[in-house]
Amino acid sequence: MKNNLSRLTSLLLCVIIAISSLSFVSCSNANSPSATSAKEKETTGTVETTAAAPTEASSGTEPETPSVSETSGESVAPETESSPSDSGAGTTEEETPCDHPCNSTVSAPLETLHTPVASSETEIATETQLMPTESTPSFGTSDMPIPPETPEVDDFSLAATQGLRSAVSVYCLYNGETSASIGAGVIYKLDPESGSAFIITNFHVVYSDSVKNENKIIEDIRIYLFGLEYVDYAIPATFVGGSPNNDIAILHVENSELIKSCYESGSIRPITVANSDTITPGQKAIAVGNPEAGGISVTEGIVSVVSERTSLGAINGLNNVEVRVIRIDTAVNSGNSGGGLFNSNGELIGIVNAKIKRDGVENIGYAIPSNVARAIADNIIHHCYGTNCKTAMRGML
Repeated sequence: MKNNLSRLTSLLLCVIIAISSLSFVSCSNANSPSATSAKEKETTGTVETTAAAPTEASSGTEPETPSVSETSGESVAPETESSPSDSGAGTTEEETPCDHPCNSTVSAPLETLHTPVASSETEIATETQLMPTESTPSFGTSDMPIPPETPEVDDFSLAATQGLRSAVSVYCLYNGETSASIGAGVIYKLDPESGSAFIITNFHVVYSDSVKNENKIIEDIRIYLFGLEYVDYAIPATFVGGSPNNDIAILHVENSELIKSCYESGSIRPITVANSDTITPGQKAIAVGNPEAGGISVTEGIVSVVSERTSLGAINGLNNVEVRVIRIDTAVNSGNSGGGLFNSNGELIGIVNAKIKRDGVENIGYAIPSNVARAIADNIIHHCYGTNCKTAMRGML
């Protein structure tokens, strides 16, 4: 019986020891690093997926005791970036990166992220159709209708129109109106209030050896505006002055109601003078003149040589004059003299004055550079208008 009592006592003791051991394991698991880390992550609001750590009791190893802060005495969870071997909590599954473009480490170009939204009535544009520029409008939205296509502008037509609006045909009659010298000109300056204007033309257009007066300048000069080349619309003009050596002459029209009304309607305008020093070989050269007295017309070509000197027969026929000219391949004929040569913007780059007439030679014409023509025109207006002087004054040093 004593043996039975001894066995019973031993059994009870084993049961007590087992219960104590289970209590110790339960407390150890509650304070494990994995539990503390999970609790810490929950409070920060970070969403992560972490694999469950193996139970420390199952390995028979005593769990690592969390560190304690020296100032507060509170438990401090292990760093989330530490390796599993440091915490003793086992391996942690690597975090899966998010596919959202905001989490990408490579910065995409702005134009690929800023794709316009297309409406139901508009075909959706692909990325290859997008223009990555700041000025690209955001088409396709309901509050921004797509504008109609702008027709392509023809530079030649625009320039020709500008030239025609400043062009005049010039008719100089003498010997009782039985003879005439015919050419063209351009409106250089215009007073819209009075209808007065200054016209640039060639000196040889208004000069004739057959005239009986002293300076051989034809006195009966008439000009016609483009589209109004009829006898009833003749505008009388007077000779202001000229330079025979540079083949430039200035005419003046005073108080013309026709010029005044045409300017108000927008059908005429004074020329815009370009800098002839900036022209280049091959650029467009548009001539507006009165070839063969057939009325104002337009021809197109290019600048062949931007500046060259050529010898021309002098007005009096006694000697030759060397002048600086622009060579062009634009078709010019008798009657183009004094007419304007324009660039693709409709700006004056020269005054047509000559061509080569010889068998086997085609399309070699000449024009006085606009810079030269303008300087001489200003000189003549300054020294000759309202005075008895009829020639340009040469500057003296």
